[in-house]
Amino acid sequence: MSTWITDFTEKLLRDHKKQKAIREQMVKDAIFDASVSIILDKGYDNLTMNDVAGRVGIATGTIYNYFTNKEELFLYIYERLHDIVGEKMQLILYKKDSPVKILEEYINTALSFGSEYRIIIDIARQKGIKIKNIEKIEFLVHGIEKIIEKCIELREIRPVNALKTAKLFFLYLVGYIELSIHSENNELLINPIDLIELLRNV
Repeated sequence: MSTWITDFTEKLLRDHKKQKAIREQMVKDAIFDASVSIILDKGYDNLTMNDVAGRVGIATGTIYNYFTNKEELFLYIYERLHDIVGEKMQLILYKKDSPVKILEEYINTALSFGSEYRIIIDIARQKGIKIKNIEKIEFLVHGIEKIIEKCIELREIRPVNALKTAKLFFLYLVGYIELSIHSENNELLINPIDLIELLRNV
């Protein structure tokens, strides 16, 4: 077989694999969107593969090509949501704004995520599901650390250990979201944004 025929055949195979991967990702995206919508509307117990397939417009059996059961689908949803909010928070780091404003938006993005998906976060807690990829957590912490370092450099907050402060911010955010989900009375909680003021004024 001549070289050009071999190259052409290999290119066709690569293109076919690429298009197949794109189609599969589009189906997974649709399954994800439909599943999240159902859980938020009706709860996890009322999530069924039939309902998901109906909303997506595919055969129920097609879903099982991607997820073996509802538990595996939920794990994918939980991890994907964290990827999405992580990407949003990463974009915030590159904004051309004052570091304090960026830190405030960073925090508010995390709080909005906790508020919007509190049902899913609570289900994950009940199931004992945790983020297995420690790099995701480290990324969020180091994102806060970079912002704090910039705040210190511009004297928008007092000098502190940036990494330790970032870890405290992250842990408080997690705790704040968790308590907000399970507590009717949040008056005793300090809004994470107010922590910035403490760094400014102390």
